Amino acid sequence: MAPTPASADLPNLPDKPWQDYFAALEGRRFTFTMDPWGQGKIEGFADNGKALSHSLQIPVTFVIEEVLPGGKITTRKIETDSIETSDKPILKQGKAKFRGKVTGGATFEACIEIDRGVLMAGGRLLDPGTSKNPLRFGVRTVFPSAYKNTKRTEKDDAKQFAKKIKDDRIQIVWTDGKRTKLESTTKLDPESKAANGPGITDLKVEFAAYQGRSFGFKAAPQSKIVLWARQEQEAHEGFSATWYPDPAKDPEGKTRLAIEIR
Repeated sequence: MAPTPASADLPNLPDKPWQDYFAALEGRRFTFTMDPWGQGKIEGFADNGKALSHSLQIPVTFVIEEVLPGGKITTRKIETDSIETSDKPILKQGKAKFRGKVTGGATFEACIEIDRGVLMAGGRLLDPGTSKNPLRFGVRTVFPSAYKNTKRTEKDDAKQFAKKIKDDRIQIVWTDGKRTKLESTTKLDPESKAANGPGITDLKVEFAAYQGRSFGFKAAPQSKIVLWARQEQEAHEGFSATWYPDPAKDPEGKTRLAIEIR
C-alpha cells in the first residue's frame, strides 16, 4: 500500500540551523544535508572548523537515467512538485522513504537512512511511464574539480602541485573481489572501463583538497558503483560515482549504498 503523501515536497526539520532541510547529519569533519526536494550534499570542514570551499561540496542525488539506442545515457529531470512522503524528517538518526516523478511520467521510490554516522541511500523505479527505452534508478555522487583554483602554469607551481597531490588515491574493489588503485592524475572518461571493471563494490576517495577527509562508498549485494567523467580528464578534474541496484535481483529496492566520511 502506498504511503499517504504529507505534502507536495518533503517536510522540513524544526531544529535550527537545519530548518531548511528534510535530513541532516553533522559529523566532526563534515555535514550532510538533504533539501525538501530530495537533493543532498556533503560539505567538508577544515581542521580549524571552517567549511571548505563551496566549490568542493559534493552533491548526492537520486536519478532516473534513460538508456538510449546506441548506449548513450540521459538523465530524466525530477519534477520537484511531485515529491511526497508520509515519513518524518531525519536529524542524526533515522530513515525515511519518499516518492516522486520525472519527466515522461516515470515514478520512483527513494530511501535515505542515517545510522551511527553512516549515510545509506537506496530506491527503485516504480513505473517507467511513457518511456520506450530502458530506465534505471541510481544514486549519483559528484566529485567536483578539486584543484581548479590551484595554479599550474609555472614550473615551480607544477612542482608544488605534484607534491600536493602525491598521496591522492582512489581505491577500488570490484564485484569480483579484485582490487585496483588510481592516482588523482589517472584519466577517466565516459566509459572508464579500466577503473570500473565488472562494477565496483567498494570505493574510497582521498584528495588533499579535502584536508585529510576520506570518502568511502560501499555497494551492498545486488548493486554496483560506476565511475564516469564527461570527457577524458584526470580524476581530480571531476567525476561522478553512481550507484545502481539490480532490479532483477532486488525488485523491492532493499539493497543500499553506504557512504562514510572519515
